[in-house]
Amino acid sequence: MKNLLLAILVLFSLGAEAQVHKHAIGIRGGGGGFYGYGPEVSYQLGFSDRNRLELDLGWYRRNWNNGIGWGSGNIYSVTALSGVYHWHWNITEGFNWYVGPGAQAIFYDERYDNDEDGIYIGIGGQIGIEYDFSQHDVPLHIGLDYRPMFLFTWYNGFGHGTAFSLRYLID
Repeated sequence: MKNLLLAILVLFSLGAEAQVHKHAIGIRGGGGGFYGYGPEVSYQLGFSDRNRLELDLGWYRRNWNNGIGWGSGNIYSVTALSGVYHWHWNITEGFNWYVGPGAQAIFYDERYDNDEDGIYIGIGGQIGIEYDFSQHDVPLHIGLDYRPMFLFTWYNGFGHGTAFSLRYLID
């Protein structure tokens, strides 16, 4: 039954016309996941009615508790640069979903035991939903997305995060 519903959704989405705006700028918040939580400045560049590139620059902070308790242990400051290519589909008027591959560079600074600095490089993707208020003459859209990344270099593992976004549409 799940496969049938997924197939119907995909077939419906392939025929639906989405609108990707030429430019959008705003904030994406909360989505650090493994490497902390914090704000991101987000920019989207539309290539066509169905494709765009999202670039995000974020700042996070994380306390790694080492099993001792929250607030104890290593403190990391993180700056992250992410780029994700989106394919974009319309669900219903103004309500859209998107998915696509991406990459991320994470620069971290540990400020407790070892005072180490480092970098993670990640590849993964993003899937999300958004509502476009431009049909109501309001140049904004809001979104909710999930971004999993497989991290390489110093830490080989899996990072992910869920984030809420608010962007101003520039056409």
